[in-house]
Amino acid sequence: MIFRPGGAEHASLGPASGELVGPAGSVMIHERGMILADGTGISWDAIVRATHHGAALEIELCDGTVKPIAGSEIGMSTLHATIRWIGNALLHRKIAE
Repeated sequence: MIFRPGGAEHASLGPASGELVGPAGSVMIHERGMILADGTGISWDAIVRATHHGAALEIELCDGTVKPIAGSEIGMSTLHATIRWIGNALLHRKIAE
């Protein structure tokens, strides 16, 4: 896993912090959310819960939908930890355990 700082600003997700790049894909991290490798944008506020299952992650959104993400085990573990930190440090609520 590597983190590449910077990137283009997104209209609704704000300035880019950087890109998490793993062996099976990448996720762009922004101030107010993330953009998955398939182009799906998810705001931090929309996430109810993120659950890690080995090489997969499920993100439950406030509208009731669940977004499955597949990747490498190290990539999903790192993304899950990132989402957990954002929930605890920035949102002040638990969105990942």
